[in-house]
Amino acid sequence: PASGRAPADVIDYHGGLGDLGARVIRVIHAGSISDDPVRALRAARFAVQLNFVATAETIADARAAGRLLSTHTSPERLRDELSRIMALPTPAAAIARLDDWELLDTVLPEVAALRGLDQSPPHHEAALPHTLRVLRYLAQVELMVDGAAIETVWAEAAGRVLAPYRARLVAHLDEGVDGGMSGRLLMRWAALFHDAGKALTRTVDETGRIRFLGHDETGARVTAAALNRLKFSGEAVRRVRDTVDGHMRPLLLAQEGRAPSARAVYRYYRALRAAGLDVGLLALADHLATYDGPGHDGSWENLLIVVATLLEHYFEK
Repeated sequence: PASGRAPADVIDYHGGLGDLGARVIRVIHAGSISDDPVRALRAARFAVQLNFVATAETIADARAAGRLLSTHTSPERLRDELSRIMALPTPAAAIARLDDWELLDTVLPEVAALRGLDQSPPHHEAALPHTLRVLRYLAQVELMVDGAAIETVWAEAAGRVLAPYRARLVAHLDEGVDGGMSGRLLMRWAALFHDAGKALTRTVDETGRIRFLGHDETGARVTAAALNRLKFSGEAVRRVRDTVDGHMRPLLLAQEGRAPSARAVYRYYRALRAAGLDVGLLALADHLATYDGPGHDGSWENLLIVVATLLEHYFEK
């Protein structure tokens, strides 16, 4: 090693060097997690971030300590650790890990409520896995905004829409928001909560079709309550709430099959303000997650026309 020290020089009472080599996360005593329950979230984050495997005992202790997260951990510490999870390159994998470790119901009950919530076509999966898929697609959309090449069937056309505005979109996403968070992170929070209203609005009509009428507006209220509970700043709450509230707008505009009028664009930004940019990017990820790709009915092409018009008006007009 550059320090001139060998592994034999390290005082290692608990076999930590061996666990590092084997990529293992292991508790070292009975109170490792219960003494500070937020370590349960941190263990899940490390497992995903570092591609380590937690031992069965570690997972059991994390699950047992999960019930203490709401009573023995401040909202601010929960917010910060969850935000570190949401900032990972693969936040969907970490949220899935929280669900697998039975922590999601305690820290994000509004998201956990989507578990097992069936949806009608064109959705191809239930609400919670759909939400995680939106997060995965949003990560790819972000990479495209950043200028990375994405080798998928949908990326070429999307790239042409985003390319003229990449630098300005990056500046928008990386701009700080009150409370020390970036717009990029808050957009991810909005993706996580975008369907949170569905658990409260689900109905089934006489034909068996499942509907979630008003889930965007209801979800905005649910989101604001959750983020206020976690002590997000007022500005951050408004940004995420507006994104959730507006997430259906580009998809509905795309159903018209043409570019939105100047009046429609004006109403869009009057309602959403700067969150309108986040909504446009989120709509791309939401569509891709719904169809698990662009689909074959022309709706992807229509959505790209809408998003291109929204970006042009915001940045050029």
